[in-house]
Amino acid sequence: MIRYLFIAILFSVWSAPLQAQYYFRMKADISIKEVSYDGINRIVLGKVYYDIHHKKIVYDITFPEKERWVLSDTSYYLFKDDILVERNLSVIFPEFSIFHLALEGHLEDYGLQDHPVIKVKDIEKTEDGIIRTLRPTAEYTDNIGPIKLLTKDRQLKATLFYNVSERLMSRQFFEDYTVIKGVQIPQKIVQFLYPNPEFHDTEIDEDQYSLIQTTLSNIQINRTDEEFLYNYPIPD
Repeated sequence: MIRYLFIAILFSVWSAPLQAQYYFRMKADISIKEVSYDGINRIVLGKVYYDIHHKKIVYDITFPEKERWVLSDTSYYLFKDDILVERNLSVIFPEFSIFHLALEGHLEDYGLQDHPVIKVKDIEKTEDGIIRTLRPTAEYTDNIGPIKLLTKDRQLKATLFYNVSERLMSRQFFEDYTVIKGVQIPQKIVQFLYPNPEFHDTEIDEDQYSLIQTTLSNIQINRTDEEFLYNYPIPD
């Protein structure tokens, strides 16, 4: 089971222009490949469903085994044969996923344009695009590290997340953008995850990382069938 793969599609926007048409639902084939720093390789195949009203990311997994993963609010649910077998806290908020942000046309600034806690502190123009460095307000510096966003041609190209000690924790790259019915979304997300030394008993090399690649294909917008999967039932 690949629990932290969801971070690869964190995809956590309000600066883009309002869209003329209302987009509320997305479905796609999904492939998640992981090469972890401890040498374990994994691959997951299936479909993903998201509706901005229900605010649930539903993964209908077909490989390596049939199961469903649901992210809702701050919880992660694992179902097998429609029976709940696991429930845990999740660090992913569906409203800040790439699915939600792309449907609302707000992926460019990763949801941070008008954030009450995280503010833009520096803007740098480079050949690769515009790099924005964001930092938390003074009262949150003990909990939140810096964030860097790379944008080019009004597309989010990369994100870098640091811990409070300014050690790099995650690098994400957003590639192969496509436009489906007016919705712009990357079809490939590549993430490098670096182990947090605070959570390990042994020393962690700064060069160690897990590589996670998420690929979306056959993306469909505003389908009105398969309501059960867009609003998969979860316990109260």
